[in-house]
Amino acid sequence: MERQDKVMEERQLESKPMKNDLAGSDKEAIRCENLSKHFRNLVALDALNLSIEQGTIFGFLGPNGAGKTTTLRLLAGLTHPSAGRVWVAGQEVTSNSLRLQSLIGYLPETPAFYGWMTGREFLLFTADLYGLDRGTSKKRTEELLGQVNLNEAADRRVKTYSKGMQQRLGLAQALMNRPDILLLDEPAAALDPIGRRDTLEMIARLKGETTVFISTHILADVERICNRIGIINRGKLIATGTIDELRRQRSQSLFEIETAEETALTIRLC
Repeated sequence: MERQDKVMEERQLESKPMKNDLAGSDKEAIRCENLSKHFRNLVALDALNLSIEQGTIFGFLGPNGAGKTTTLRLLAGLTHPSAGRVWVAGQEVTSNSLRLQSLIGYLPETPAFYGWMTGREFLLFTADLYGLDRGTSKKRTEELLGQVNLNEAADRRVKTYSKGMQQRLGLAQALMNRPDILLLDEPAAALDPIGRRDTLEMIARLKGETTVFISTHILADVERICNRIGIINRGKLIATGTIDELRRQRSQSLFEIETAEETALTIRLC
């Protein structure tokens, strides 16, 4: 009996997240310290230092090839860093971060589906992967179909969905486990204006429910829904802050107009 009690105590300790002073405050959802990723001679990510508070919709803005997807894959534990450390939802991301998968939702830039499945079947399949019981799976699936406006198309095969519908289905699967952190890689980049609007509105409604890390190369998208942004280029983080903060920091003279009174008027980018 004493031995059984000891085993149960050890299992309880193993299931609790380990505290680490380097992981930052309890309010941090994501923390990166000198996070780097090299592919032979290519530096995809160069000593990224970043802290994101819980509940933030964080926009990661940069051109194609800047290092956005590499960063997201590192946060999701899908690849290993060449150097540095990263914490997500209080867990250090390592090669054994199995518990992390229950805390995050991830939508890649080009999500893959089983085209022969219906939208409802795909979400039930996703729920099964997370280990949800049958009753919870059905209830959560119906909730998400409504949340992403796919009720009417739920019993159609996914291969008949438009790009926008598939993107909304991908967002639903990423939300299946009610994640603490939602990682979205260019979720609206390939959509038409209406599809982009609908997708961004759905993401904006998640504010306060979960922390969202969204990568994009479209400035208007982050201006529309993000309360903090980071700008990355060639693997280096250039700046972080709110839109207003970055406008003030990065404003610059565009041109000067000289009036008849020979007074120079400088117009600044706002």
